[in-house]
Amino acid sequence: MTNGPPLVSLLPHRAPMLLLEDAEQIGERTLVAYQTIPSSGPFVEGHFPGFALWPGALLVEAMAQATALYLLGGRALAPGEVPVLGAADCRFLHPVFPGDRLRFHIELVRRIDELGLFAVRVERGDEVVARGRITAGFTRLATLTEGKP
Repeated sequence: MTNGPPLVSLLPHRAPMLLLEDAEQIGERTLVAYQTIPSSGPFVEGHFPGFALWPGALLVEAMAQATALYLLGGRALAPGEVPVLGAADCRFLHPVFPGDRLRFHIELVRRIDELGLFAVRVERGDEVVARGRITAGFTRLATLTEGKP
């Protein structure tokens, strides 16, 4: 895998939902990704007015994006393939504020085909602000839209 925007650009997400800025593979079972929390925008201004906190749901989304990058292994998504989050068990230990620089440490615990179980730790400097276990994988977009008009 390579560093920088080319790796993150493998995700199908685009602004404002592309939350990661950079990522790098560290060893065989670990990926590290980075996010700087924006100082303005609808998520910051609306959660909560007068005391801005980054929503925990968006921390989970960034964790999921990092696990998808790990599973991609530097390859592009196949046509019609999308990453999916199977399950997340996360703990939010400290609030995250606008301007914070976060480091997502993703470690593969187990892999079965395209499905992975990951231990995830989110750090702000030396402080762990969130941690969890995430199951993630890939599916065909057609599977998600079956039976939809």
